[in-house]
Amino acid sequence: MDRIKFFAEIAWENELINSKEYSEFLQQLEKIGLELGGWKKGLNKNSRP
Repeated sequence: MDRIKFFAEIAWENELINSKEYSEFLQQLEKIGLELGGWKKGLNKNSRP
C-alpha cells in the first residue's frame, strides 16, 4: 500500500493527475486497506486452534 501511495504522489507531483483525482484515489485506497486489514484479521482468527 505504501508503494502505491508513493507512486500516486509522484504522479500528482508531476501533474499526471490533478488534485481531485489524487484525493479520490487516496480515499479509495484507504477503503481498500481497511477491507484488506479486516480480511486478514478474519483469516488469522479462523486459523487459530
